Amino acid sequence: FAPLSSPLRQRHAAHLPGMVLLRRGWETAWSTTLTSTASDSTVECLDFSPDGNIIACGTRRGTIQLRNVQTGAEMHVMAGESCISSVCFAPDGKAIMSGERHGSVALWDVATGACLGKWQSHPEWIRSIAWSSDGTFAASGFSDGKIVLWSIGYPEESTTLPGHNHGVNSVVFASDGTLVSGSDDWTCKIWNTRTDSLLWTLEHDSGVRCAAVSPDSQIVACGLQAGEITLWSNVDGAKLHLLPGPAEVISLAFGANGTLAAAYKDSSLILWDVCTKKALTRLLAMFATPYAITVSPDGVHIGVSTDIAVLLLEVSTGDVVHTLEFSGEFVISDIVWSSGASFVAWGDTKDVWVSETKPGGRIRRLAGHSGWVNTVHFTRDEQDVLSASHDGTIRRWDLHEEHPSPAILFQCDGDIHELAVSSDGKWMLSGARDRT
Repeated sequence: FAPLSSPLRQRHAAHLPGMVLLRRGWETAWSTTLTSTASDSTVECLDFSPDGNIIACGTRRGTIQLRNVQTGAEMHVMAGESCISSVCFAPDGKAIMSGERHGSVALWDVATGACLGKWQSHPEWIRSIAWSSDGTFAASGFSDGKIVLWSIGYPEESTTLPGHNHGVNSVVFASDGTLVSGSDDWTCKIWNTRTDSLLWTLEHDSGVRCAAVSPDSQIVACGLQAGEITLWSNVDGAKLHLLPGPAEVISLAFGANGTLAAAYKDSSLILWDVCTKKALTRLLAMFATPYAITVSPDGVHIGVSTDIAVLLLEVSTGDVVHTLEFSGEFVISDIVWSSGASFVAWGDTKDVWVSETKPGGRIRRLAGHSGWVNTVHFTRDEQDVLSASHDGTIRRWDLHEEHPSPAILFQCDGDIHELAVSSDGKWMLSGARDRT
């Protein structure tokens, strides 16, 4: 499985067996993923060191993990007191600042992992922290709408800005020293940190989830809950452009070459050209946890369920060809395909969902179970769906009925965890917690 251009494959090319030839799905070069590491707790926030060699991970358990970007090796683990909601490297990369949900800020030495200081800047949940480009000032945004500015050398001497009417999701310093704050109150504000005065209030049609400033401090980008990115002038507060998006914007970052990277809640990434206002690259990154995965009977597509949607990907390219968004709870069962790959089905906390696999296909919700739907199956003729649930029943649903009333094929006192159907479609085998 080594890529064609890898030294490993080239070195041992003469010894490769000749009876198997891989014709589809190979890589011509190593993946762009340098490393993948697992954490013992949910990672709430990330930040790269200025030289790009270290990544800091703040976790829900209150730890900050410093890892080598190339290898993923753990360098230090620093222990906070509560969930780490934001981390930020100093401009020189020698220290890192962390904000916690109960409102405390800590300063850490990157080389040793030692805590250099800790203080309570405001008794509310810190949602975002930022370091000024000259390393002398810092800012934090809080869940109650307040913004606190302080000097790194004298953190006990702080200034509280009136801020916003709702929680501040993002604070970021521009290279010219101005401070940008984005809030759930549908506004982004630009502050003069020398006079602690408000310069501009940028109004939007939904909450501002994140913000970023271009390297030359000329453009402010605001990522909105509604999915758009609004570009503003940091000079006069004028609206420049609106970039449409597929889902809520969760993170923004400017590149040095006039690009803007945006991450969206549906797990997609878009790299925008700020000058032309066009998308240069669109790709899917599995930010959402995949709960289940299955391959279609014809081997052409893969179905992946996440906590956001069910995704259908093309095997040969890895591209997402269809996103099946549904209004139910998270997926409980495996995703199953009908024999002709015309439908996919899955179960959630109490309902069965059936979707046509063609683009724009209909998604149907079949309600009737009172517990988790652990497994679903199509009949061979694609006429019915079978489902087994925690409520102790196996039910059959007629897909050709507009509002099908399920037939209860079996009922027991225990939770039914497994259901299998014979290859000829005549028999079912089930396993329940009551050992039946």
